[in-house]
Order: sequence, then structure tokens, then C-alpha cells
Amino acid sequence: MMMNRFAYAAAFALAATIAAAPAPAQTLIGKGDAFLLGGEQRVPMRVVGRNTGRVPVEVMAETRGKRRAIGIVAPGGRFDQVFAAGEIAVLRNTSNVQQAAVKIELNRQLFNLSMRYQLPQD
Repeated sequence: MMMNRFAYAAAFALAATIAAAPAPAQTLIGKGDAFLLGGEQRVPMRVVGRNTGRVPVEVMAETRGKRRAIGIVAPGGRFDQVFAAGEIAVLRNTSNVQQAAVKIELNRQLFNLSMRYQLPQD
């Protein structure tokens, strides 16, 4: 399923915010959707986050199309994970009923860091 223009615009705005500085950036993840961060970075990427929403968010790492679970972050919970060079950080909304919200901070500026949403049908 193709993403709509709003989803692309939101991902672009978030990418500009996160890549510009290590200050926290808020992202919203639709019902059952996943937010993917990175994949082409040449250095390890540390992602620190806090679940600011009302539903649990699953954190996973993806390498060459295979995902491994890191953990589930309850509302109000925090996570701190280092992703290897080339690895994708995956934040998946576990709810099919309610939107998730996560505040994300990177440990350094990473240029050309891709960010996108993956819908459940993808």
C-alpha cells in the first residue's frame, strides 16, 4: 500500500527535526503501523526514547529484512538502544485501535538518515 502525502510530509518533517540536532523529537505512529529509522548509517546509532502515548510500543532491530525483538515499552516507559551501522530501528504501535506517541533522541547528528512509516499491509 502506498503512503499518502501526509505520511510522507510527516516523516520528512520528523527527519529534518531529528537529523538537525540531538534534541528530542515527537513522532506519532498510526494504529498498527511502524516507524522505521535508519538503515544506511555508517556508524552505530544510539536511540533514546520515551513512550509518551497511551499504548505500548514494540522496539525491534531490522537487518537485511529480518527483525529481532528488543522489547515492549509501556506508556511512560523509556528505552535506550544502540543500533549497529546499517541496522534499522523499528518502533511498532502494538494497538490496532489507538495511535501511539514516542519522543525520540539520537546521540549524534546523522546525515541522510532515512525515516518512514510502514503500514500493516506492507
